[in-house]
Amino acid sequence: MKVRINGFDLAYFLDGPQDAPVVTFCHSLAADSGMWDEQMPALKNRRVLRLDMRGHGQSTAPKGPYTLHQLASDVVGIWDHLKIERSDFVGLSIGGMIGQVLGFAHGDRLNSLMLCDTRSSSDSSQAKIWEDRIAMVQQAGSLEPVIGGTIPRWFSEDFVARAPQRTEEIRRMMRRCSLEGYAGCGRAISVFDFTNELPRIKARTLIVVGRDDPSATVADHEAIQRGIAGSRLRIIEKCRHLPNVEDPKTFNAIMSDWLQ
Repeated sequence: MKVRINGFDLAYFLDGPQDAPVVTFCHSLAADSGMWDEQMPALKNRRVLRLDMRGHGQSTAPKGPYTLHQLASDVVGIWDHLKIERSDFVGLSIGGMIGQVLGFAHGDRLNSLMLCDTRSSSDSSQAKIWEDRIAMVQQAGSLEPVIGGTIPRWFSEDFVARAPQRTEEIRRMMRRCSLEGYAGCGRAISVFDFTNELPRIKARTLIVVGRDDPSATVADHEAIQRGIAGSRLRIIEKCRHLPNVEDPKTFNAIMSDWLQ
């Protein structure tokens, strides 16, 4: 389904019993709501809302660049449209950054936060890295030039070898991402710092990271844990940036226990 939110058509998928508690999922940059397919069997007793971020999946792309606050307002907008007063929220990578904004700016709408493989600030090298990637995809007219380098950051060699079909699905997912959406969201995460905002997050918070994630390290998550009072940290071994896909059994067990 689609709804007009903040000047663009936001695609969303709503599954599960209508009277069940809502949990909202937000994916990583260049992915879409299909990134959460492995989680759906573990959520049969929940009302599950999955979003395609602006410019990703089936959502249209307003002119960028975007900010993380704008992306968080898209989530609040769909909650308002669906008359969802409160929700649990699970976000990974940029989805986790959006979750942080929801935590310190819209905490009254949250039952809990699950922040996965994310960061609370960018470092000094990020702006140039993202501008270089954006230049490559714009010159090529597609995300093809960055897909080859992204897959090894997202998954271990072992996963790629044992799950070629799912790996190819992820590549197709990345190809669906629009250039405007990639550039707009890439610039949103290239320069930001929520370090001083983390203490404002009062929602119950669980922080999850793949042990071998090169993009958002265990140390990055320890910093988030220090910033959010009472938060907990879980590390999933032998995984990189998308542990929900690489080791869904462990991820789903952690998630199910958290959402009980």
